[in-house]
Amino acid sequence: MTRRTFLVIGAVVAAGAGALVGIRQVGWSRIERNWGRFERLEGFGRSPIARLRAHFAWLEVEPGAHQRYLADYQDAFGLVGRFSILRPTFYTAFLLSTDFFERGGDRRPTGRAVRYVSFYDPVIAPCGNPLAGTPPTDEEVARGFGATT
Repeated sequence: MTRRTFLVIGAVVAAGAGALVGIRQVGWSRIERNWGRFERLEGFGRSPIARLRAHFAWLEVEPGAHQRYLADYQDAFGLVGRFSILRPTFYTAFLLSTDFFERGGDRRPTGRAVRYVSFYDPVIAPCGNPLAGTPPTDEEVARGFGATT
């Protein structure tokens, strides 16, 4: 065994022992309560587009939507790379930037891909609200939309 191999094995054993001591001192229940803070590291080491695709693997998305979202996201917040720690709203803002909620927010496959509409950020464009729903038509207003008879 070479000295380098010995030092690598020693470092791995020391890191594992340190992690076990840390878990024992802090307590596993406290780590579980704060686990949500580590979700920002999801897909660490993968490209941001690969992270989006993996996070929303259940969602049918039109071609190019991920790229357009990432370009708009980088315009607003700066470059994002493989080893970037993403903002907590990265994934939610993607859904809000599409027509997912305008179509009812159904997670079941519909056979129709979700379209990218525009970058959602309430600071940049405070008037957009994809959760508000579709406004009533002129005919519905004339009939007394929402009024009980």
